[in-house]
This record gives sequence, C-alpha cells and structure tokens, in this order.
Amino acid sequence: MEISDDEYYDIKQNLINALAPQLGIEPEKELRKTEIQDKDGVIYDLETLVRKQCVVDTGINIYMPVWNSRAGRHYWMDSYTAEYSSKDLAGDIKYKATKKNPDLEVNIHDFGLIKTIEDQEDTDGLSNEQFYWFAQKLLRDIAPKLGIKLEEQPSVYDLKDKNGVIHKTYNLEEKQCIINTGMRIYMVVRDVRDDNRKYWVATDSSRYESSDLTRFITVEEFADNPHLEVTVHEFRDIPKPAYRPF
Repeated sequence: MEISDDEYYDIKQNLINALAPQLGIEPEKELRKTEIQDKDGVIYDLETLVRKQCVVDTGINIYMPVWNSRAGRHYWMDSYTAEYSSKDLAGDIKYKATKKNPDLEVNIHDFGLIKTIEDQEDTDGLSNEQFYWFAQKLLRDIAPKLGIKLEEQPSVYDLKDKNGVIHKTYNLEEKQCIINTGMRIYMVVRDVRDDNRKYWVATDSSRYESSDLTRFITVEEFADNPHLEVTVHEFRDIPKPAYRPF
C-alpha cells in the first residue's frame, strides 16, 4: 500500500504535535508540498488555486493556472511558457525563497472569476464575429445616407479598459502582464522554445496573437456580456534580451 504525500504529511504533523508539548518546544509549521506562503504569511495551496482564475507573482516572474481540456489536466504556466504541476511550482518557489533569494516576496492575485453568463446554445444563425462585421458594414453603408458621421474605426490592437484608457496590445507584449475581462484572464508570454515568440495564453489554454486577442475580447466576449469590464494588470517589463529569471 502506498501512502500519498498528504497522508504522510498528516501522520508526521500529528506525531510532531503529540511529542512537541512533552519536549517543551513549539515547532515551526511545515508546509505541504503544494503549499506556499505569501509575503504576509498567509498560506495558500496551489492545488486549490490552480482551479481558480488567479496569478502568483514572485516579483520576478508571474504564474497563471491553465486548464487543458484535451489533456484533461490543470497546470501552471509562467510568462516564459514553462509548465509546472502545483507540487513542482510550490517546490520551486520555496527553493528560491530559501536558497537563492531570501527577500523574495510572493503575492497572490485572486480575481475570483466565475463565469455567470450561461453557455449559449448553438444556432444556425450568424456567429458573434459574423454578426459584428455584418453590423459594422451595415452601419458604414447607411450612416452617410442619414447624415451621421461614424467614429473612426479603432486599430486591431486597440483595447479599451473599463476606465476608457486605450491599450495597444502589441505594447503590452513587452511586459509581464495580465488582461482580466471579468470572464477570463489572459497572460502574455514569450516562448523561449520558439525564438522568444510573443503571444497570449488564456486560462483555457487558448492562444492568441495580439490582434486576434483584441478582436476576440471586443467581439466574442462582449457579445456574451455587454457589461464587459476590461482591466489591464502590468507587473513589470520583461528583461531584454528575454530570458527565464531563475
């Protein structure tokens, strides 16, 4: 019979808790193999967080949970496309905090996102994107006949946040950055295995070029939620040349 890591941890902690008072000592709490501690001393289990929409920020790198439906697994990805299990990421962060960078400060950004818009049933009508471009074409055709001057069409890279600020998504590629739409979060990555190619990864493992991401958010997500609020979280610039900060 094999004993799991959690079962072994519980047995060990119960034994320590039973013996420590008799020895007159107060042992320091040992974290589980999937647990980390933030800068305020709060303990988080990455195996729980990996099923939420959140970001772990170490001040050097950021990590986002990803669900790959085809592979049927949850994992963590950093901004250089490295993948981690919860156990491996926790071990990596604890090693860096104790051995390589004692001043490492861990922050957990929990967006608490729950998709409240029900999945729409498939129909034989136009898709969200087809309807968007159909409506745009129709407006451009009828506006002059009605004496209406339309606003200039935004660039395919223009993403407006909830405060009305326009962000160029290709500029955001130069940063460790998260876009939060209230329905999903997206992280920009540099793929060190592919000549530092830059693209965006969503928590459902979808990948987007910057122009495709802007279109997806402003068309597809907005169609699902007309009250969509976009927030851009810029953590720090990516070092040049890009490298994985070990």
